[in-house]
Amino acid sequence: MNTGPVQVSFPDSVKDPIANAWVKSFKSLGHAMRHDPFCGKAVGGYTNATTIDPVTKTRSYAGSAYYKPAARRSNLQLITGALVEKLLFTGSTSDGDVIATDVQFAKDGESQTIKARKEVILSAGAFNSPKILELSGIGSRTLLDEHKIPVVDNPNVGENLQDHVLAGISFEVQDFINTKDDLMRRVPEVVDAAMNDYKTHQFGPFTVGGNYSSALLPVPDFSRPETGASELSAVLDAMPSSVDPTKPFQAELAGFVRSLLTNPEEATGGYFTYPAQSDFRGSGAGESIIRTKFPENYITIAISLLHPLSCGSSHIASADPKVSPVIDPRYLSNPADVELLARHVRYIDVIAKSEPLASMLKPGGKRSPGIPDDLRDVPLDKVKDFVKSAAKSTFHPTSTCAMMPREKGGVVDSRLRVWGTKGLRVVDASVIPIITRGNPQSSVYAIADKLKFQAPISRNSSLLENPHARQPTSTIESSPKSTESIWCQERFDAKYLENARDLSASYCSPESEAFTCFWSSTVASRFDGMCHGYGAIFDANISKFRLGCSLRELAQEEIDRDIPKIPSGLSRYWYETGPGVVVDQGVLLDADLSPMMEATPSTITTSILVKREGNGNVWHCLMEIMSLWWTLDVLHMSLNPRLQRPYLDANAASSTQVILMDNLEDGIFIDLWRHSAKMPIRRLRDLDASEPQTNLVIPFAGGGNPLWQGDWDELDCRDSPLLKTSIPQLDLEVVDFEHISFAQQLRIIRETDLLIGIHGAGLTHTMFLPPGSAVVEILPGNVEKRGFQNFAQMLGHGYQRAHGKMHGNVSGDGQWAFDLVELESQMLLDLVGNAVRSLNNRNTFR
Repeated sequence: MNTGPVQVSFPDSVKDPIANAWVKSFKSLGHAMRHDPFCGKAVGGYTNATTIDPVTKTRSYAGSAYYKPAARRSNLQLITGALVEKLLFTGSTSDGDVIATDVQFAKDGESQTIKARKEVILSAGAFNSPKILELSGIGSRTLLDEHKIPVVDNPNVGENLQDHVLAGISFEVQDFINTKDDLMRRVPEVVDAAMNDYKTHQFGPFTVGGNYSSALLPVPDFSRPETGASELSAVLDAMPSSVDPTKPFQAELAGFVRSLLTNPEEATGGYFTYPAQSDFRGSGAGESIIRTKFPENYITIAISLLHPLSCGSSHIASADPKVSPVIDPRYLSNPADVELLARHVRYIDVIAKSEPLASMLKPGGKRSPGIPDDLRDVPLDKVKDFVKSAAKSTFHPTSTCAMMPREKGGVVDSRLRVWGTKGLRVVDASVIPIITRGNPQSSVYAIADKLKFQAPISRNSSLLENPHARQPTSTIESSPKSTESIWCQERFDAKYLENARDLSASYCSPESEAFTCFWSSTVASRFDGMCHGYGAIFDANISKFRLGCSLRELAQEEIDRDIPKIPSGLSRYWYETGPGVVVDQGVLLDADLSPMMEATPSTITTSILVKREGNGNVWHCLMEIMSLWWTLDVLHMSLNPRLQRPYLDANAASSTQVILMDNLEDGIFIDLWRHSAKMPIRRLRDLDASEPQTNLVIPFAGGGNPLWQGDWDELDCRDSPLLKTSIPQLDLEVVDFEHISFAQQLRIIRETDLLIGIHGAGLTHTMFLPPGSAVVEILPGNVEKRGFQNFAQMLGHGYQRAHGKMHGNVSGDGQWAFDLVELESQMLLDLVGNAVRSLNNRNTFR
């Protein structure tokens, strides 16, 4: 099922006899695929998925999946036909890291500069990303001094170049087997027929890629009972025991490859078929492979070395950005690579002579020129000679800006930030420290997709792109312009989310399911918590979710970090709300799930457990909803250390539901709760024993919202990115609210320049005002609350306030919410006049 932006499908041509015979032949050789081939750890033969849209039969890639949907955004501009010349740096941090501020590029022969408001993200690939860094002064001092470029010394830039090196053999096929040889020979009638099939029926050879049958194998020789162990030992002994001290990563890579070779469940060779002839002879990167020289029809079986020990480099040849870099791949420079590739190539003949694939090949048919009829009978040294002459690139270059510690050969850190700089990240295949064992395409997409939860943004989020699930706001970062003080940053900037992400603990023993809580401390001596649990089962007999968590004792290090204990440390708030109440009333920890597992559907969903305060106070309701949104943000940006993926990923909304534990009416804000998940809202009382297993989210409570806690003092906090990216620009279905629906209220408020109201629910619409508006607040009697003032300031609105006279016998702020408030007409006119002048001064009238 396709749930992400890039569409994936299996080609119709997998029904052809070669594809089916391929998988069956590997099974007959003892290499049946026992796991999901796309899980990251599998051995055996399988059929590839390809990034081809299953409906339109067109290529699905970054342009169609990511750029096209965003192309009309006002804050996105694509400049084509440009050449990046270098990055510019201005000043440095207290740690000495230079600060990236500008990008210099050439367009139509003219050099131009763009200033970065937040960060520069470099995504130029394994060859050009190190080139741009070196042109900008980040690289080896020796190299850059030669070209008279000021330097941030990092000799790792451009080093550690890795690629899948391959070799293969072509075999003539039976006459009834269709191949792409005639297409490669550009036979007119064949090309025309294929094009007609594609245009008319979205069918035929133009709807598939060249490679859709693959296999992952360890070195077959090492599994032979008689000689395998001794041959493996000899290969390991021959591997270099010392490494170049100037290339510290070599030891790490060698250790990794050794671990693969000694584990029969790990693959070192990637085999695949190509439905046409290939010529591996001759020099060059590999363009000769697809040349069709012979009149017969062939298939090619090739093998690529998945983790070669030979590493190359890519460096600038000149300070002139128009000059291409010098690329030295150093293929097969490590003798172990020759040894391993030769043994894998020799196994190609074993595959080709195994049924049912052997029946697809022409008896006595031709094969690649210059290769003996059966490599199984050829001494290994002869196969090595062939490998040295035939090896070519798979065009998978990676690792020239590797994500590693700097002292081990790294260029970027774990958040893709370039060492020695601030405001500069690299996001492309160059950051992969050890080349992926398969095509790095999906990994590059994943790296970029992960970065969107780390890189800063400078826009208000909009729910209109996904009307059923709110997008995370966790892509913001702190900036000097947003919240000037540490106090403000920890409450109203990305620091609030980051602190919660970093102050977390898993409370279960390793052998049981995980229950992790995240903590925020915005008020002295109190921790506000939210939690995530895996694999809960609903017990209809007690109306609670059972979670198989064997609670553990906190370590001293965690106690020293002030990590609260659970469940006692989970906060409770007024009106019986908060995570402590949710766990007490809705979750049973440390439960034995085994008696219930057999009767529970295996589908995994995500359930957000919410106990609302109620509709009595509009402001309180909205604080609860905002706290849930920030809960989801933290889970989006937090990696589960065991699974090495976010607690919630971008696709989680499709299987997420909000479960209301209270017995209150839906209320006017039910649509806002719906924006947290795609599945319908449900009630705890309506659940039954048929519920599938689910992951639990127990959100921060509204009572712990930092905006709520800042209600009693005037805060010197301005321009809060956290609030701006949290407040949606909504267009909701009509919800009855007195005589005007909430949707109608929103449509009106989105076109409002000036909002005037009495402190309380009447000013809640401050959050939905368009940017640059103004707020006039009338405070009852002696009430001194600053929440709406702080809110308006952090959203960038103008603000005016005055105290009105309360009617009745109430003094102070005891029952102010229920009394009428009177303000002298002249004072009101003065307030409005000041607010209007502020709008004029800022040119923000619409």
